Amino acid sequence: MLIALAGWVVGRLADWLAFGLGGLDSYLKPWVLTGGLGGVDEGAQGNWLGNPHPIPHIHNWVSGNSPSHGLARDSEPNPRNPRPTKPNPPQPQSQPPQQPTSGLEEITNNPVGLGYTGPPTTALAGYYCINNIQPQSYSIQLNAQLSNGYWIQDVWAMQPSGFTGFGVNVWVPGTCTTEGNGIVCNTNLASAYGIPYYGATCAWLVIAIKSGTAYFGYSLDGVNVNWYYSYPVGNVTIITGNNGVPMTNIVIGGPGANQYSINLTSANVVLALYYWNGTTWLPAPPSIGGVGGGTAEYVSNAWLYWSNGIAVVSWPQPINQTPPVPAPGFTP
Repeated sequence: MLIALAGWVVGRLADWLAFGLGGLDSYLKPWVLTGGLGGVDEGAQGNWLGNPHPIPHIHNWVSGNSPSHGLARDSEPNPRNPRPTKPNPPQPQSQPPQQPTSGLEEITNNPVGLGYTGPPTTALAGYYCINNIQPQSYSIQLNAQLSNGYWIQDVWAMQPSGFTGFGVNVWVPGTCTTEGNGIVCNTNLASAYGIPYYGATCAWLVIAIKSGTAYFGYSLDGVNVNWYYSYPVGNVTIITGNNGVPMTNIVIGGPGANQYSINLTSANVVLALYYWNGTTWLPAPPSIGGVGGGTAEYVSNAWLYWSNGIAVVSWPQPINQTPPVPAPGFTP
């Protein structure tokens, strides 16, 4: 952790049927993502059952070395019960209620992780360390809402299609319509990219905004960053989200590629979130409730224990302690 025009949806579905994972070879360069985690699909838009607001989701990535359409926002119907959100256009930020610095919560049918409630920033670093997770078909997403309405993702994923690695999705504002008592907006997938990588069980996901460009990277040692993709986004900052709903977060969810959920049978995963204050990294003020804003992938069941910006996701038993996670040793 969307409503789009019917014609647009039909068009995208036609694209999927036409290209598919097998038919993408003639359309994409080698190692290009199309279809989300494991193969990023083109930016599909649609509705969640019971949710009138569009939210992006991850598609499949296929092998490639050039950007294509990739990680996506939660937009298509799926069976979970999401919290309604309005991902774009950006609204004046209203600060969420003060969150407790520690606690334990059982998460059901939602993404699980830490939402960002800190000040506008130009860089985020999200840490994950997988001690255990079953089944091994999931995604770990660092999601960021930008002040111009863009919504971007830096993701580590293991997908049933066979793709394992890092991937990016860039979502841009689409059209808005008035429905019922609110405004419903969709987003369009502007770019997606992925690189296969195996064995990154502990790593930092990093997003940095510099001179109008968003840079996406990962660090395996907390000191050196591999910046593997960039995309122009303009003079923007990373913000919490809209109407107090954290659209910026680090979360665990399903693997994407039209598989929204993961039904954990066992898990022990550490998460942490830091933001750049201009001179140093600081632990991000946490938001626990509502961290699913923005993404369609979710877990069916998990325990979340958090303390001072660090969280442990576990199942079937809760783990009521967090290990220390030193601040990143790199600069954005």
